[in-house]
Amino acid sequence: SLTISHVLSASCGGSTWKVSYSSDKCTYSGGVYKMKCPSKDNPGTCGMRLDSQPRLGQGTYTAAMKAAPGEGMNTAFYLFSYGRNNDKSKAWNEIDIEILGKQIYGGKTRIWTNVWTGHGTQHYQLVTVNWDASKGYHTYVIQIDSSKIYWKFDGKTYRTFTYTGYSDLVQTINNLDFQGELALWGSHDIGWTEMGNMWNNGNSYPMYAYFKNIKLNKCTSCSPASGGGSSGGSSSKLKITNKDGINKWWYAVTVTNIPSGLSIKTVKIKAANKNSWETAKKEWDYYAITQNKPYNAPFDFKITTSKGQTVT
Repeated sequence: SLTISHVLSASCGGSTWKVSYSSDKCTYSGGVYKMKCPSKDNPGTCGMRLDSQPRLGQGTYTAAMKAAPGEGMNTAFYLFSYGRNNDKSKAWNEIDIEILGKQIYGGKTRIWTNVWTGHGTQHYQLVTVNWDASKGYHTYVIQIDSSKIYWKFDGKTYRTFTYTGYSDLVQTINNLDFQGELALWGSHDIGWTEMGNMWNNGNSYPMYAYFKNIKLNKCTSCSPASGGGSSGGSSSKLKITNKDGINKWWYAVTVTNIPSGLSIKTVKIKAANKNSWETAKKEWDYYAITQNKPYNAPFDFKITTSKGQTVT
């Protein structure tokens, strides 16, 4: 196992972590990594990322974090395909804990947990914890065994995910092809509704996220994961799910369980009170339609894949 216990200088790089970008936005002191977002005016200068040097697979990965609050801010601890530098131009795998500042309210926090398989297929879930993640440190864990992924927060398991049906994820884990990531970043993109936009953040800047007690305990004696099947979604039919926040003026869906080797080219939607199909606009992970006249359920769908196949 590998535990961060040695003292580093004010720089955040070292034998365990390397700076991916914006080294000037990170300091290390007293065992704490402190990442900075100077202003909400420019997402390009907000935050930074650290990449782990060790290659990771099965194991227990832990970080104590105090998150940056408010809309448009993201404090993240996650695993990403090794050496890819967050490149999503081809298929990758990812396991996420993301504390979205917008989801901190009422003394509670809704934490974004996610798994990415294939080329852009998500398996996300928001889970609620009974604390304000920006007010103090709490412990966040990603644990991987030979069949499941666990998200544990302050010692309690909040979510499990069986990954043996996803051949690409099995391969990534068995080949120690994950890289640990610590990051703070901000966004002006309104496409991710749950994260929101820094322009609407009423907190004072500069904003900070804090990380400490980071442990990358890689399992060296675990049996390899087995399984396979699809490298994207599962082998079942396409799954269409209503997006949170839909109303009679704005309708949006996610499309998951996309077969390996395919991507979605277009999604067309027709409401019960409409005579024609509308081509939905692709936003972050969903497809949306909006008009100045209300939509009535039920809805019909016509989905075209990258290979020209049409599903209705």
